[in-house]
Amino acid sequence: MKHGGREITEDKPNRQATAVMAQQPTTAPPPLPLKPAAFPPFREAVLPNGLRLVVVENHRLPIVSLSLAFEAGKIVDPAGKEGLAAMAAGLLTKGAGTRTADQVSNAIERVGGSIGAGTGSDFLTVSAGVLSKDAALAFDLAGDAVARPRFDSTEISLLRTQTLSGLDLERSQPASVAERVMDQMLFGDHPYAKHPTPGSVKAIGRSDLVAFQKTRLRPAGALLVVAGDITLAEARRHAARAFKGWVGSPASLPAARPFPARTKTEIYLVHRPGSVQSNILAANLTYRPATGPTLLLRNGRCEDSGSSSRSVSRFCGSRSWLGPRPGPVTWPSTTGSRSLGRKAATCGLRQGYRQSSRPATGSRCGGTGSWVSSCPCP
Repeated sequence: MKHGGREITEDKPNRQATAVMAQQPTTAPPPLPLKPAAFPPFREAVLPNGLRLVVVENHRLPIVSLSLAFEAGKIVDPAGKEGLAAMAAGLLTKGAGTRTADQVSNAIERVGGSIGAGTGSDFLTVSAGVLSKDAALAFDLAGDAVARPRFDSTEISLLRTQTLSGLDLERSQPASVAERVMDQMLFGDHPYAKHPTPGSVKAIGRSDLVAFQKTRLRPAGALLVVAGDITLAEARRHAARAFKGWVGSPASLPAARPFPARTKTEIYLVHRPGSVQSNILAANLTYRPATGPTLLLRNGRCEDSGSSSRSVSRFCGSRSWLGPRPGPVTWPSTTGSRSLGRKAATCGLRQGYRQSSRPATGSRCGGTGSWVSSCPCP
């Protein structure tokens, strides 16, 4: 090829790339036929102490995973001691039975396994994973964690310090602040609105943790799911040994409270002076008719040049609820989701803008001078 009287030779890699691109399909392939989902078969048993055991056998790989769940999430936290369930979960594997926290860690790491515990709104779960030859150890550690936790004072102090530091960090993040306010507005005095505070964390003592374990972590009604290279007979044998002497039923759950009835759209403004980031959350309570809460997920992304959904466009686009945006604006994330009990859409924005209390319709609504303000909008 000539350019300006000079001979220019095309780069060989470019010619190859062009040839490859020419071979790319220009139309989507036809969809494959639908096939029914093959759920793995499982076997069940109930141990003498009331613990329900479910075993899913899969002998393709020499690994075993177990998960032990209780209805003991944050819904059971007593008033003034929010965060109790989460702290208890954090300490279950930090010393149990005859092992200290370091000994538990060394025991599971020596075999290349893992063990941990955590909470959600409704459940507390202890999980472990090991090679199948070490299944006995996984059962032993899980059994000690739920039936014989030590709650050593040094570990309690360490976790309390870590939790308080985490709360300080949350208060510095607009997304966390917005999430807390959203839960309070959506759920009212329902337990789902509970969140730990520095005061509630400091109020939790060892006696509270011991009482929580004795009243909430009981075998009757708990569910132990074991999956992997193991049989029902082997799982029953390990469980009978690991949970020996562990008996009883949990205390009754708190009485269910209805969610606040919402009949109109409301806007809540949270003013945080000096923040370089702002978040917009839109949510509502959602239920599938006659079947209770539904779980769906919808994602979108907000860009300065456009967005992938009408709601995101309303929040972040040309008809934004945000006022004039002098200077560059970045849109790090915009997501929407439906989770148990609510639907939410979130838009995060950084730098170069000033949040306005003016909605897209142009009517004045609320104000930014107070920590939380609300207003009905048609």
